[in-house]
Amino acid sequence: MQRSIVLAIRRPEQYVVAASIAAAGLLGSLRPFRPMFQQIEHIPDVIDSDWLNTVLMTPVAYLCIKGAALLIRRAFGRDPFEAFAATLDRTAGAPSLTKHFERRMAGYPAEVLDYRMRIVTGRELDLLSQLNREVFGRTAFSLPLDVIKRRNRSLFEANPLVFAFIEARIGSGYVPIGMSNILPLNAIGDSLYCRTGGLRDSQLRGVHVAGVGEWPESVLLFSMGILRSFRGRLADSPLTLGNVFVDHLAEIVAATRSRQVGESQLRVLAQTEYPRGGIGKLLQRCGFTDSGIVTGDGYPLWEIRGAVPSATPPSATALALFIRSLTSLSTGRRPLPRS
Repeated sequence: MQRSIVLAIRRPEQYVVAASIAAAGLLGSLRPFRPMFQQIEHIPDVIDSDWLNTVLMTPVAYLCIKGAALLIRRAFGRDPFEAFAATLDRTAGAPSLTKHFERRMAGYPAEVLDYRMRIVTGRELDLLSQLNREVFGRTAFSLPLDVIKRRNRSLFEANPLVFAFIEARIGSGYVPIGMSNILPLNAIGDSLYCRTGGLRDSQLRGVHVAGVGEWPESVLLFSMGILRSFRGRLADSPLTLGNVFVDHLAEIVAATRSRQVGESQLRVLAQTEYPRGGIGKLLQRCGFTDSGIVTGDGYPLWEIRGAVPSATPPSATALALFIRSLTSLSTGRRPLPRS
């Protein structure tokens, strides 16, 4: 219930409806509209026409407001109602997933939590985007919620495997407390991103992403993180994110390799705001090296290359073993549960 409230107050559509009802009531009180509304009073069995005036005018007001919002978005790049919801998201008193899960964690003060990786579905994009905003809210890659939602929708529509939840086991169930975003770049995305001064992370969209049946020019470890309250609390720490990276990447490559059996060259890319931080250490541990490219965000682009053996079956399990050997990331952990 609390999670639904967190997401509901950040959905702009409800504010459009509220504005439409208010506008309809206001228009009904204006003199130029009174002759039209007075005709309603002559309808048989209508005792009080005020409520009917509002009902009839609300759809008209809604269409006008939506049209105006569309024009504003085209002119300034942001929908005013989406921007309003994003502003509410950043207010100090707004409920958040972080606070919600912290309360749920109160009963498990020192327990190491098991976890799993699970591919995100289309109905969960709002939840994913909210996690995305909260996980990276204090970093150089922070973006307003409405911008994140539009970008994530575009990426998901291009390839529905690019997002995964990191879910912690709390009590008898799993809850999403982190996310992984890995982008298989097509030729356009690779050429525009993988060059000094190329595309910024905030500029990547679905047009730059290879589809499920298309072998990527490169694969970008775009973003991965866990809510602060859970960092260091999950099993296998500090290699938790490494395990998620391997299993998520294996899912993406397996889905493509099953249709593109002849392809083998795999180039994995990543950048990080803090090369000496947790992600930077993970990349070094996995064997990533500096490519010499400085991204559009101003950070070094790291890479690792390898050829998938032709005998490797197109399954996530087999490819995860190959990726672990490529990255020298071996923890002895059982494969992550995916559902």
